[in-house]
Amino acid sequence: MAKAYYSTIFQQAAPEICKIIRDFNNYPVWVGGAGESRIEEGKPGETVGAIRPGPPDPPAPSGPP
Repeated sequence: MAKAYYSTIFQQAAPEICKIIRDFNNYPVWVGGAGESRIEEGKPGETVGAIRPGPPDPPAPSGPP
């Protein structure tokens, strides 16, 4: 089975990075251009088991093809 691997070196200290990525809902902060983010049921991003839903489905086409 193939395995994917990615590695990077950050210039910032680990505590600075952890302040951003600890909050699961901070996705737009650490991934540029990600748009908005929300956690289901209004839970905070630090909640264990928090679920961040994907983008909504596009509207269904109307009329005949």
